[in-house]
Order: sequence, then C-alpha cells, then structure tokens
Amino acid sequence: TLVIAIQIVAPEVVRNIEVLIAVVVGATVKAVTGMGLPIIAIPIAALFVDLDDAVVTLAFPNVLANGVLAYRERSHVSDTRDLPVLAIAGVVGAAIGAIAFVSLPETPLVVV
Repeated sequence: TLVIAIQIVAPEVVRNIEVLIAVVVGATVKAVTGMGLPIIAIPIAALFVDLDDAVVTLAFPNVLANGVLAYRERSHVSDTRDLPVLAIAGVVGAAIGAIAFVSLPETPLVVV
C-alpha cells in the first residue's frame, strides 16, 4: 500500500529510511551497552546499500556518538589508567582496518 507506493516513486527514500533505522537500532544498543553502533548498524545497512556505502555512511554517526560519550564522561578520565594505551591501539587498529578494507577483495566481507 503506502510502502509499495513509496518504493515505486522513490526507492532511494526507502533505502535511506532503512539505513536510518539501522543507525537508530545501533545507536540504541550503543546507548545501553556502550558499544554496538557499527557492529549492529553496518550489517543491517549493508543489506540495503553497498558495503562501502554502509561503512562510509555510518562513520559520521559513530564519530558523533563517540564524541558525545567522550564529552559526557570527560570527568572520569583520571579514573582510567589504561586510556592512553587503548586510544593508541584504537587509532592503530582503525588505520590497519581502513587499509585492509580498501585493499582486500569485498567477497569475503559480504555474505548474502
């Protein structure tokens, strides 16, 4: 009915709504557990858009969510003894993951 009409008129709108739902689900999991936005949202979004588009589209909401959490919890920095090590490891891991993502073939990453 309405969904079919929207799909006929503007399939990209439906795709954007589906990706938005993936972001909301992932953000909800992240809000409850402290992690989960990319773990939940990227596979869901990849069902509706290319994997590359899913990763790029969800990078900004993830950075935004992490920034909000970091700002909100900034008073607890002195309580975290391993924060510098974890931050450095996270940056190194993100760089290695980004290089691997653009270098490796997409086939093992996409399971339909």
